[in-house]
Amino acid sequence: MAASDNVVRAGLTPKFKDVEVLTEMLTYQSKAGSDQLLSGVLCTPTGHSLMYDPPIDEFSIILTTLDHAKEKERLRAAEGPSVVIVTKGHGVLRAEKNSGSEDEGVVEVVANEGNVFFVGANTPFSIEASSDDGVTIYTAFSVKPDKKDHFHH
Repeated sequence: MAASDNVVRAGLTPKFKDVEVLTEMLTYQSKAGSDQLLSGVLCTPTGHSLMYDPPIDEFSIILTTLDHAKEKERLRAAEGPSVVIVTKGHGVLRAEKNSGSEDEGVVEVVANEGNVFFVGANTPFSIEASSDDGVTIYTAFSVKPDKKDHFHH
């Protein structure tokens, strides 16, 4: 749920429930489930990463799939923070520290299936597969609407 001061509850809470207002707010449009699926758009020159950009401003997601050990992908820095989830395999995540800071360099962590990482704003990072089966990660991030092409090369 996006951050908001406007919450309308309809159930599952002892707090005030305003079901009538909720049903008035809803938009009822019937569509097939297949019409609701997003298509990924290539967002790196390697072809390893697809961006899924839902029709909301709050976030976008990049799916990065590396199929075998030693394969690498680098993602540009997002203007805001990112969350990286490893859903398959394992590898090494490398994030570049901000230039100009006392401790410039690279932070390197092992990324195993099930791990979740926070990547700070304006921090480019890469993933390198270290298992024969490769590694799959999802990166969720927030960008301003006028920056939707930020990741495209």
